[in-house]
Amino acid sequence: MQYASTPATSREPKIIIRFSLVVILAMVLLYFAIVFGLRGAFSDTAGSDSSTVKQLAESGSFEDVGSYAMTAFIYALIPSPLRLPFVYATGVAYIIFALRTANDRYSLAVVSFIMIMPLLTAVGTFQKDLLLVWFTLPVAYVFRSNATLSRSILVYIIFYSLYALYFRKYFFLIMFVTFAFYIFFAYNYKFKLMAVFVSIAVLLLVPTDVLYQLQIPRDRANFVRLIEGVRGVRTAFLNPYPIDGLWHFTLNYLNAFWMLDFSLISRGFSIREAFLTLNVVVYVFAMWRGLVDKDLKMKFLGAMIAGHFFLIHVFEPDSGSFLRHLSASLLYVTIIISKFSYETRLKYRKVVYRPVRFAT
Repeated sequence: MQYASTPATSREPKIIIRFSLVVILAMVLLYFAIVFGLRGAFSDTAGSDSSTVKQLAESGSFEDVGSYAMTAFIYALIPSPLRLPFVYATGVAYIIFALRTANDRYSLAVVSFIMIMPLLTAVGTFQKDLLLVWFTLPVAYVFRSNATLSRSILVYIIFYSLYALYFRKYFFLIMFVTFAFYIFFAYNYKFKLMAVFVSIAVLLLVPTDVLYQLQIPRDRANFVRLIEGVRGVRTAFLNPYPIDGLWHFTLNYLNAFWMLDFSLISRGFSIREAFLTLNVVVYVFAMWRGLVDKDLKMKFLGAMIAGHFFLIHVFEPDSGSFLRHLSASLLYVTIIISKFSYETRLKYRKVVYRPVRFAT
């Protein structure tokens, strides 16, 4: 997927390449600073999942088919001396891929900003979100390449299905939401109506027990933490209504939007709330830009972000967990932001810029 084939007319592309390398180095250094001590200054709970995985691996408790047991099983398979190198290699690969996608100072700055959250919470310890990187990297790579849309979607289906089968079943629902959004934005009004009616029909036909199982994890995760005043749950909240039907399920869902996406209003202004809100703004902007893009691959990337964004509101217990899981779509965000920044500069400055690494 190449957006500039004309030879550059200035030295700026070389400057951008050098600048991107400096930014990559700075983010790698920040990553290791977080890994070796800074994480505790930002979050009290960022390492809790990795601790659970380690305990399960040491006890050999792999009978459970849940995601923690599968992660612990993989943890146990990796020789002890290689576990930390595996974590660090994953984090560095994540940083390099995301930042090498950026094509100018603006996209580099935006990508660096939204990357802070996953560096703090997702890719610094051995946990499910770390392993997820190796499922989203191939998907992002093929969408960033010159592969056809059908081949890219096939890769997406394969890797997301594998992750759903072995780690998180709700990734099947993410795929359903993704295709619903893609059909709605990519096809004519008949398909738009079909996407709307099918989505509504699915919601109406879903048994109450399934709705309960989808939404109750939020209350299970937060009830004890809020009652006992556990540290690190500043943004935790409970469902305001019992999960006894679609109406209350919807109201709880809308409340989650209010608490997670508008925390700057719902909880009052603070530096942390501003940081969380700005992250959400970037993801929503990238999602929208992708969905309205004429390029069908960009449109599908926007739908993929929408799949993550709209599904995880169902059960996320707090803002930190919400952004940690939303960052699973960060590599898709970088592609859309980079293209938008590139095209904007072409439009207003009339200068040809080459992406640092947008073609493969």
